[in-house]
Amino acid sequence: MSERPSTYTVQSGDTLSGIAATFYGDENLYQWIADANGIADANMIDVGQEINLPLTDEEASETAANSEAAQQAEAATKADADAKAAADAQAATAAAAAQAEADAKAAADKAAADAAATQAEIDKRVADEVDAEKYRMKAAAEEADLQKRIDEAGAEKYRMEQAAKEADVERRIAEAEAEKNAGH
Repeated sequence: MSERPSTYTVQSGDTLSGIAATFYGDENLYQWIADANGIADANMIDVGQEINLPLTDEEASETAANSEAAQQAEAATKADADAKAAADAQAATAAAAAQAEADAKAAADKAAADAAATQAEIDKRVADEVDAEKYRMKAAAEEADLQKRIDEAGAEKYRMEQAAKEADVERRIAEAEAEKNAGH
């Protein structure tokens, strides 16, 4: 039997038993069709009247089973979708955690590089200060040595001047004695 429509419009010459035979294959179902449509007298139908063609108990059971199977399939599809969404969320969370870990490592690496650069700058400044201090100390030592030489040269000059004065005094004495001895 082909798919039955859910309604039928009464045509001229139709009877409920003929409609039952046409759509259900059993003309004895006419009263059942009348009851389903609220028709008090099964012999009184009008041309153009819309008649509902209800499901038989077997069709209703099959439809209910199909509906239940469809609901179960829909529930399974939803469960699959929910599981996929949960897996996607878990994957996204894992990806976000991995990204956060990578970002934290990059930040730590940058901080370490910045700290190393800062330490290198400090080391350079300390080395420059040490070199400058060494230079100042060397210059001070050279200045002290120069001052010592100046002092020694001054002392030597003084000794030489004193020796020259003494020699001049001795020469004068010798000249004076020579004049004294020559004049006598």
